[in-house]
Amino acid sequence: MTLNQAKIAWKEIVKQSTAGKTIVEPSPFKFVYTVYPATGRKFDLANVLSIVQKFTDDALQEFGFITDDSYKVIPIIVYKFGGVDKEKPRVELEIYPLNDIDFNDLPF
Repeated sequence: MTLNQAKIAWKEIVKQSTAGKTIVEPSPFKFVYTVYPATGRKFDLANVLSIVQKFTDDALQEFGFITDDSYKVIPIIVYKFGGVDKEKPRVELEIYPLNDIDFNDLPF
């Protein structure tokens, strides 16, 4: 129940953050998620960013920014630590188009 409430709240943040912005498809994309925590406390990037990524990708799909959140649309996802930001802790998402990508050439 708590996770569902968090997902609903996150979806509203994504909606506000993307207001007036569009993504052009069908090009596949590279998504780069960068976390800026409020403290220097040690943490696992995947523990934080995997749930942020899931909630964000689902919201972007629901709002029509992407048609799907599968590897065909987002074949590359990067998690990064951006540094401590006590004043404005956050997660940022950068989206890069991957024009004419050949999925057979990817290293995975």
